[in-house]
Amino acid sequence: ITDELKEFYMDTYRKRTQPTARDTLKAFQFALNCCGVTGAVEQLYMDTCPAKTLSESFSI
Repeated sequence: ITDELKEFYMDTYRKRTQPTARDTLKAFQFALNCCGVTGAVEQLYMDTCPAKTLSESFSI
């Protein structure tokens, strides 16, 4: 199931310019408290990411 979820997430991420995909991506990222595949830098520019402070963005 993990691989299937990862593939679904990546497929949704690749389609993030489409409104319905953005809604799904936002739901994923808020539920998992994550932001995209690259992390910190991406969060600063994506409205689908949960809000974090700059220092939280760089924590491992």
